[in-house]
Amino acid sequence: MRAKILFLAEKPVLREGLRLAQEMLSEMAVAFSHSFIMREHLMDREFSPQELRDLSSDHDAVVLAGSQEFSDKAAKALSCFAGMSAFNRADTVSELSRLKEGSIPSADFIWPLAGDTAIISKTAVTACAHAKKLRKNVVLSLNEGTQEWVDPLNKAAMYAALPAPAILPLHEAMDTLLFQQDRPSVVLANSDEKNMLSSLMRFLTGTELLQHTNYYSDHIKLHSVIPPAGQQGFPLFSALYAAASAVRESLLLEKEADCLDTAIANVLASSWRTPEFGVWPKTISHEEALRLIVEQVHLAGELMENFN
Repeated sequence: MRAKILFLAEKPVLREGLRLAQEMLSEMAVAFSHSFIMREHLMDREFSPQELRDLSSDHDAVVLAGSQEFSDKAAKALSCFAGMSAFNRADTVSELSRLKEGSIPSADFIWPLAGDTAIISKTAVTACAHAKKLRKNVVLSLNEGTQEWVDPLNKAAMYAALPAPAILPLHEAMDTLLFQQDRPSVVLANSDEKNMLSSLMRFLTGTELLQHTNYYSDHIKLHSVIPPAGQQGFPLFSALYAAASAVRESLLLEKEADCLDTAIANVLASSWRTPEFGVWPKTISHEEALRLIVEQVHLAGELMENFN
């Protein structure tokens, strides 16, 4: 496959982390006989929506790193209608959890980027398609502002052949996430409630350095790394997971994305940590972490070639 991938950095300090993500994708392309053209652009000044549209127009995927404001502005410029953040990696790094005992909560959060009817309907369809693919339940966090989302969500669930969504007020949606771990959920919420729920999940699971956000439009997806506020150092694993998400969601290369996700998870599960995690017994540099991942990717490519 031939593909073009655009990498955008809000600040110069974020470029090195994105370059490591590019290196991982370059090695994956070699291992699986693909051809990726990757372009990097620094957006450290005010940019217009048209400038960003022009930059991304001939690319198949966009990976960016910057603040929440930067990511939201980029998503708006590219006419994105919804965002999604997933919290499904806690079992890989259970020692990061801030819970002393019990199961570690997981969920996917989806929210619309505007409140008009068409955007709500598209977001509902996206939530149900995602839930069907992953065999998860759909939960709507209900309040006065989201009451009008019930009908579009029920219709989307019906067309996706899913069970009826759980329509729950915020406190009951939170109880579902925290105390019913046998029912993994895709949660549709407005931006404020999503922010509160995802902040809670980041704190409980300790996975703030593993998270990324996907933004959806009719034409292209954005895969965004938003460094946690006050965090020292670039969240390398967030960038690597975002790049793997671009391979899966934008380039539609499922087995290659599975390989990347597994290689990244294996390094984390082996208790290797990079400096931004703080002081750990098995702390390594970003470059060494990437080397461990790339070794697995090349091995998987060789096995795939021999199998075929």
